[in-house]
Amino acid sequence: FVPTYSKEMKISVEENRKGSDFKFYSIDINDPKTDSQAHLDVTKVVGYPIIFMNNREIGEAKLSLNQAAEKAKSFLEKQNYTSMDLFESSQYDSVGIFNFVHLEDGIRVYSDSIKVKIALDDGDVIGYSAEEYLQTNKERTIEEATVTVEEAKKKINPNVKIMENRLAIITNSMGQEVLCHEFLGGDINGKDVIII
Repeated sequence: FVPTYSKEMKISVEENRKGSDFKFYSIDINDPKTDSQAHLDVTKVVGYPIIFMNNREIGEAKLSLNQAAEKAKSFLEKQNYTSMDLFESSQYDSVGIFNFVHLEDGIRVYSDSIKVKIALDDGDVIGYSAEEYLQTNKERTIEEATVTVEEAKKKINPNVKIMENRLAIITNSMGQEVLCHEFLGGDINGKDVIII
Protein backbone atom coordinates (compact mmCIF):
# COMPACT_ATOMS: atom_id res chain seq x y z
CA PHE A 1 0.00 0.00 0.00
CA VAL A 2 3.07 2.25 -0.02
CA PRO A 3 3.41 4.26 -3.27
CA THR A 4 5.56 2.65 -5.99
CA TYR A 5 9.14 3.87 -5.68
CA SER A 6 10.52 6.35 -8.19
CA LYS A 7 13.85 8.23 -8.27
CA GLU A 8 12.08 11.57 -7.77
CA MET A 9 10.77 10.53 -4.35
CA LYS A 10 12.26 11.95 -1.19
CA ILE A 11 12.24 9.39 1.64
CA SER A 12 13.21 9.99 5.25
CA VAL A 13 13.37 7.43 8.07
CA GLU A 14 13.53 8.22 11.78
CA GLU A 15 13.47 6.10 14.93
CA ASN A 16 10.62 6.76 17.32
CA ARG A 17 11.03 9.07 20.27
CA LYS A 18 11.25 7.88 23.87
CA GLY A 19 7.99 7.28 25.72
CA SER A 20 6.26 5.25 22.98
CA ASP A 21 4.47 2.01 23.88
CA PHE A 22 6.63 0.07 21.42
CA LYS A 23 9.66 0.84 19.28
CA PHE A 24 9.02 1.83 15.68
CA TYR A 25 10.39 3.62 12.63
CA SER A 26 8.63 6.58 11.00
CA ILE A 27 8.94 6.80 7.23
CA ASP A 28 7.91 9.88 5.22
CA ILE A 29 7.63 9.71 1.44
CA ASN A 30 7.22 12.81 -0.72
CA ASP A 31 6.51 12.21 -4.40
CA PRO A 32 6.64 15.43 -6.46
CA LYS A 33 5.62 13.47 -9.57
CA THR A 34 2.16 12.74 -8.15
CA ASP A 35 2.13 15.64 -5.66
CA SER A 36 1.46 13.23 -2.79
CA GLN A 37 2.88 12.70 0.67
CA ALA A 38 2.73 9.40 2.54
CA HIS A 39 3.60 8.56 6.13
CA LEU A 40 4.18 5.09 7.56
CA ASP A 41 5.05 3.91 11.07
CA VAL A 42 6.31 0.30 11.36
CA THR A 43 7.34 -1.68 14.43
CA LYS A 44 11.07 -2.37 14.79
CA VAL A 45 10.33 -5.98 15.66
CA VAL A 46 8.72 -7.95 12.79
CA GLY A 47 7.92 -4.75 10.84
CA TYR A 48 4.16 -4.57 11.49
CA PRO A 49 2.57 -1.46 9.95
CA ILE A 50 1.14 0.72 12.74
CA ILE A 51 -0.15 3.78 10.90
CA PHE A 52 -0.21 4.65 7.20
CA MET A 53 -1.51 7.84 5.58
CA ASN A 54 -1.34 8.70 1.89
CA ASN A 55 -2.34 12.33 1.34
CA ARG A 56 -3.12 12.47 -2.34
CA GLU A 57 -5.76 13.98 -4.58
CA ILE A 58 -8.81 11.69 -4.73
CA GLY A 59 -11.01 11.71 -7.81
CA GLU A 60 -14.70 11.02 -8.29
CA ALA A 61 -16.02 7.92 -6.54
CA LYS A 62 -16.28 4.88 -8.83
CA LEU A 63 -16.61 2.19 -6.13
CA SER A 64 -19.55 1.62 -3.82
CA LEU A 65 -19.02 1.49 -0.06
CA ASN A 66 -19.62 -2.29 -0.18
CA GLN A 67 -16.98 -2.79 -2.89
CA ALA A 68 -14.51 -0.71 -0.88
CA ALA A 69 -15.31 -2.73 2.27
CA GLU A 70 -14.34 -5.91 0.39
CA LYS A 71 -11.05 -4.29 -0.65
CA ALA A 72 -10.37 -3.28 2.97
CA LYS A 73 -11.11 -6.81 4.21
CA SER A 74 -8.89 -8.32 1.47
CA PHE A 75 -6.10 -5.92 2.43
CA LEU A 76 -6.27 -7.01 6.08
CA GLU A 77 -6.22 -10.69 5.08
CA LYS A 78 -3.05 -10.06 3.06
CA GLN A 79 -1.53 -8.57 6.24
CA ASN A 80 -2.45 -11.87 8.05
CA TYR A 81 -5.34 -10.28 9.96
CA THR A 82 -7.76 -13.07 9.09
CA SER A 83 -10.11 -12.96 12.09
CA MET A 84 -11.43 -9.43 11.69
CA ASP A 85 -15.10 -8.43 11.52
CA LEU A 86 -16.36 -5.20 9.93
CA PHE A 87 -18.56 -3.41 12.44
CA GLU A 88 -18.65 0.19 11.22
CA SER A 89 -18.34 1.92 7.86
CA SER A 90 -18.85 5.46 6.65
CA GLN A 91 -18.27 7.53 3.53
CA TYR A 92 -16.89 11.07 3.33
CA ASP A 93 -16.87 12.43 -0.21
CA SER A 94 -14.77 9.89 -2.18
CA VAL A 95 -13.30 8.08 0.84
CA GLY A 96 -14.62 4.99 2.62
CA ILE A 97 -13.63 4.49 6.27
CA PHE A 98 -13.92 1.00 7.77
CA ASN A 99 -13.48 -0.11 11.36
CA PHE A 100 -12.76 -3.79 11.96
CA VAL A 101 -12.60 -5.63 15.29
CA HIS A 102 -10.96 -8.92 16.19
CA LEU A 103 -13.21 -12.00 16.38
CA GLU A 104 -12.26 -14.58 18.97
CA ASP A 105 -14.42 -17.71 19.05
CA GLY A 106 -17.18 -15.65 17.41
CA ILE A 107 -16.93 -12.91 20.07
CA ARG A 108 -16.15 -9.34 19.01
CA VAL A 109 -13.17 -7.90 20.91
CA TYR A 110 -13.67 -4.14 20.54
CA SER A 111 -10.28 -3.12 21.93
CA ASP A 112 -8.51 -5.04 19.13
CA SER A 113 -9.56 -2.74 16.31
CA ILE A 114 -8.05 -1.71 12.99
CA LYS A 115 -9.21 1.19 10.80
CA VAL A 116 -8.76 1.22 7.01
CA LYS A 117 -9.42 4.12 4.61
CA ILE A 118 -10.09 3.31 0.95
CA ALA A 119 -10.06 5.80 -1.93
CA LEU A 120 -13.32 5.27 -3.82
CA ASP A 121 -11.82 6.46 -7.11
CA ASP A 122 -9.47 3.47 -7.56
CA GLY A 123 -9.75 1.27 -4.44
CA ASP A 124 -6.30 2.10 -3.04
CA VAL A 125 -5.64 1.92 0.69
CA ILE A 126 -4.93 5.54 1.65
CA GLY A 127 -5.10 5.17 5.44
CA TYR A 128 -4.56 2.48 8.02
CA SER A 129 -4.30 2.39 11.81
CA ALA A 130 -3.53 -0.79 13.79
CA GLU A 131 -2.16 0.93 16.89
CA GLU A 132 -5.05 -0.16 19.13
CA TYR A 133 -4.82 -3.74 17.88
CA LEU A 134 -1.06 -3.94 18.40
CA GLN A 135 -1.36 -2.51 21.92
CA THR A 136 -4.18 -4.77 23.16
CA ASN A 137 -4.21 -8.02 21.17
CA LYS A 138 -3.17 -10.98 23.31
CA GLU A 139 -4.07 -14.55 24.13
CA ARG A 140 -7.24 -14.57 26.20
CA THR A 141 -9.10 -17.11 28.30
CA ILE A 142 -12.76 -16.28 27.81
CA GLU A 143 -15.00 -17.49 30.62
CA GLU A 144 -18.62 -18.55 30.10
CA ALA A 145 -21.18 -15.74 30.35
CA THR A 146 -22.81 -15.69 33.80
CA VAL A 147 -25.90 -13.83 32.49
CA THR A 148 -27.96 -15.60 29.80
CA VAL A 149 -29.12 -13.76 26.70
CA GLU A 150 -32.72 -14.10 27.92
CA GLU A 151 -31.84 -12.49 31.27
CA ALA A 152 -30.03 -9.65 29.49
CA LYS A 153 -32.99 -9.05 27.14
CA LYS A 154 -35.27 -8.52 30.15
CA LYS A 155 -33.18 -5.45 31.11
CA ILE A 156 -33.88 -3.76 27.76
CA ASN A 157 -36.78 -1.38 27.24
CA PRO A 158 -39.64 -3.40 25.65
CA ASN A 159 -40.07 -0.65 23.01
CA VAL A 160 -36.74 -1.69 21.47
CA LYS A 161 -37.16 -4.25 18.71
CA ILE A 162 -34.10 -6.52 18.94
CA MET A 163 -32.78 -7.63 15.53
CA GLU A 164 -29.40 -9.16 16.46
CA ASN A 165 -27.49 -10.21 19.52
CA ARG A 166 -23.96 -11.48 20.12
CA LEU A 167 -21.30 -11.69 22.80
CA ALA A 168 -18.65 -8.97 22.88
CA ILE A 169 -15.65 -7.98 24.97
CA ILE A 170 -15.36 -4.31 25.87
CA THR A 171 -12.95 -2.40 28.09
CA ASN A 172 -14.60 -0.79 31.12
CA SER A 173 -13.66 2.49 32.81
CA MET A 174 -11.18 0.61 35.06
CA GLY A 175 -9.27 -0.64 31.98
CA GLN A 176 -10.53 -4.22 32.46
CA GLU A 177 -11.90 -6.37 29.67
CA VAL A 178 -15.51 -7.41 30.28
CA LEU A 179 -17.59 -10.04 28.48
CA CYS A 180 -21.08 -8.73 27.75
CA HIS A 181 -24.16 -9.20 25.58
CA GLU A 182 -24.49 -6.80 22.65
CA PHE A 183 -27.87 -6.12 21.05
CA LEU A 184 -28.67 -4.33 17.80
CA GLY A 185 -32.22 -3.09 17.57
CA GLY A 186 -34.56 -0.32 16.54
CA ASP A 187 -36.41 2.06 18.83
CA ILE A 188 -39.94 3.43 18.51
CA ASN A 189 -38.61 6.37 16.48
CA GLY A 190 -37.14 4.01 13.87
CA LYS A 191 -33.52 4.68 14.82
CA ASP A 192 -30.96 1.88 15.09
CA VAL A 193 -29.54 1.41 18.57
CA ILE A 194 -26.72 -0.68 19.98
CA ILE A 195 -27.05 -1.77 23.60
CA ILE A 196 -24.14 -3.37 25.45
